[in-house]
Parts: sequence; structure tokens; C-alpha cells
Amino acid sequence: NRVTLEPTLTDDYGTQKMNDAEPTALVLYGKSMDAVWAFWESIPQTYDPMPPQCYDFSWPTDPTSAFPTPVGHTCIVRLSKE
Repeated sequence: NRVTLEPTLTDDYGTQKMNDAEPTALVLYGKSMDAVWAFWESIPQTYDPMPPQCYDFSWPTDPTSAFPTPVGHTCIVRLSKE
């Protein structure tokens, strides 16, 4: 069910995969809400994406990461393609 591992949808891959799958919802995961919003903003407007409904969870700290964070976000975005 993965549309892309990229931080945003692109015409090269993610958008075509969404067109093929015709999803009614997406689940987004991110280390920051900025990342969640960046992906949400890249969803084609033809899907009429609802604002994400998010839940925070503990994100295991990785000392080798350039972006350590103790909290992650899981968000559901409902879609209703026009």
C-alpha cells in the first residue's frame, strides 16, 4: 500500500501509483509535523485531501541520526477523488 518513500509525491512515480490504486485514504508517518504537511500539500487536489488527523507516538531515539526526535506522528488523510 506504499505510495512512495519520498518526502512528497512527484509526477514521476507517486502520482501515477495513486491514480492506479485509487485510494480513499492515506496513512502518513513522520518525525515532524512539517514533514507530514509537506507530503499532504503534494497530494493532487483532485483527491480533495482532508486535513490530516494525527496521533503522536514515541519514536526510538537514534544517536546516529542527523535529526534525532523522541516523538513521531501517524496521520490519516481521507481522500474523495472528484
